[in-house]
Amino acid sequence: MAEATVDIGPDGTVKIPIETALAKELHGDQDHQYNISAEVTDSSRRMISGSGSVVAPRQPYQVYVWTQRGYYEAGEEARVSVQARTPDGSPVNGKAVLKVLAVTYEPGGAPVEAEKARFELAARDGDPAVQMLQFPEAGQYRLAVEFDDGAGHQVGGTAHTTVRGKDFDGRGFRFPDLEVVAEKAEYAPGEEASFVVNIAQEGGSLLVFERPQNGGYLKPRVLTLAQGKSTRFSLPVGSKDQPNFFLEVVTVHGAKIHTRVVQVPVPPGKRIADVSVTPSQETYKPQADGTVQIQVKHPDGTPVQGPVILTGYDKALEYISGGSNVPNVRDFFWGWKRNHHVAGMSSLNTVNSRISVYGLTWEPVGMFGTQYLGRIMFAGGGSISGFGRGWSGSGRADYDSFAASPVVPAAAPMAATAMPMEQPSRKPWPAPLTGSWLPIKRRVERTRPCP
Repeated sequence: MAEATVDIGPDGTVKIPIETALAKELHGDQDHQYNISAEVTDSSRRMISGSGSVVAPRQPYQVYVWTQRGYYEAGEEARVSVQARTPDGSPVNGKAVLKVLAVTYEPGGAPVEAEKARFELAARDGDPAVQMLQFPEAGQYRLAVEFDDGAGHQVGGTAHTTVRGKDFDGRGFRFPDLEVVAEKAEYAPGEEASFVVNIAQEGGSLLVFERPQNGGYLKPRVLTLAQGKSTRFSLPVGSKDQPNFFLEVVTVHGAKIHTRVVQVPVPPGKRIADVSVTPSQETYKPQADGTVQIQVKHPDGTPVQGPVILTGYDKALEYISGGSNVPNVRDFFWGWKRNHHVAGMSSLNTVNSRISVYGLTWEPVGMFGTQYLGRIMFAGGGSISGFGRGWSGSGRADYDSFAASPVVPAAAPMAATAMPMEQPSRKPWPAPLTGSWLPIKRRVERTRPCP
């Protein structure tokens, strides 16, 4: 966007103006990020480069609303958290109004919201505002939040959740084509991982592939929804599932295949320790002595006993090396995770041009080209895919319909003296196909008209 050479100010800083009016005019509904690169040359001609970025958001902050679990049972206590953050991730303090809205649908499908509860919250000291509540009955709910930072900015946020009840099957509610929701964000070995699957139409079958990996699958579990749009299932979590595993669900409706993949984190909590290093004072003079207190704890807060290796070095060395070259020891043991990608074939996305038709075999067509099952090639240029009549002229035809009539010789100035074109041998057609066409799909492209 811009490039310039400027002098560094007496305080060692340079102010760089960035024009954002055009971006606001063209894409005012999006956030924009500007990357800045700088090269500084001192009096000894030593050059040091650096880079950074700045975000120009469409609004001063974003409001995030989330629940502790993916879904709830009617009457259970739910924890709702609200937090506002600037584009750089800094929390925003302020007041918020939380409204719990029950969503129902009219016969035509239009949503209707009814307010069930309202709460006033306050976010202080950078911590999220938390509200405990109970959903009165099964159904779909929208959690709408209006956040005020006290500086004249009001920004809204929203979240949706489904509340299940006894014999809840989702009828009367709207869902996407396929939705898979885990009850918890992560699980520990020994727990039961619970999932809810929602579909758009009433009734259907689901293929549940447990723990697929790198496109490989075990035999799936089949779930059948005789009625309704929602079902729930669970599976045990073991130590072998650390640090993560996958779940893939497939269903077919509307002549389309719908697939959803869920990654389930299983943190290796038993092998992770919290280490804190506290010096005796914040600053030291050269050659001064100091003490450091090291504390190692388990995730549950109990102390860890064992040897500790401590390394001290001049941090100014990182300026030359570009940062610390000591990797995190946790990444050595748990820096890996399982991967998975969807792999599969079906009759809905597979095309087979080699079609066998009872009573019909293809033979050579003579000097004008070669004819065989699935495609007819012509010496004059052009072809026909599938079964069909003769084709004259240059071009390409994807032609997947066939006729019971014989192949028609192509018209040409030398047709009277040309060798007769051989026709495919035919057996009597079955009754439903006699003297008729069976169209499936046709697409023809020509480069010049046929004579």
